[in-house]
Amino acid sequence: MRLVASLICRNERTRFLDPCINSLLEFVDAVVILDDASDDGTKEWLHRLDDERIAAYSSSEPIFYKHEGRARQRLIDITLSHAPTWVLSLDSDEFIDDGHALRRRLEQDPEQPVWQLSIEEIWTANQHLYVREDGGWRTHGVPFLWKARPGVTWTMRDRKLACGRIPQQVMAHGARAKPSGVSLLHFGWTDPATRRARYDRYTKHDGGKFHASSHLRSIMWPESRIKLRRRSWPEGAVFDGLRERFTVAV
Repeated sequence: MRLVASLICRNERTRFLDPCINSLLEFVDAVVILDDASDDGTKEWLHRLDDERIAAYSSSEPIFYKHEGRARQRLIDITLSHAPTWVLSLDSDEFIDDGHALRRRLEQDPEQPVWQLSIEEIWTANQHLYVREDGGWRTHGVPFLWKARPGVTWTMRDRKLACGRIPQQVMAHGARAKPSGVSLLHFGWTDPATRRARYDRYTKHDGGKFHASSHLRSIMWPESRIKLRRRSWPEGAVFDGLRERFTVAV
């Protein structure tokens, strides 16, 4: 079995990229990274990493914000050149809460073609994690992990946004994603200072075409309207370091 993490990033050098990579290297065989023309030194930093398990590539110009489907297609094509048995598709602000348990699932059920992870939107972080659970924001299963069968041409949905994380062929012929019992923690919304910029970008490129307008508007709801569920930090040195980062910043 060869489990390869496949991720795309842009300007994440000082945010989550380093701990994200370190957390993945605890349970995957390789990490393939596509830097989407970052201008914060990410490209240079990636190419200085001295670990044969990390393969870094860079775009000459930004692709993701213009057409997510094409950016993810390029990432998939690059990832497949590293001969994965399994591909874990994620972004650089996302973390698997128990990677070893996830790997055991694959070893126990090697013929399952696709697995769900429960995505948890971390809205606030300090001594605990606070997951948003209101309206369109709720913990739910999403297929992020798929088996790269040989002889198949893998293509992403050709959509500017909301193209999904797995190729269209994964769910063909009645395949269903099996719950893994493992969570994917998304930290992208934890910084209140950047929410407005992210909101503006989504509304500009989406306009309700790919995501419900009510869901987009809910990004900027006042705190009094937001419902959060508290959960513990996962165990491990990477998460200890993340928790320290958040508690020091408070």
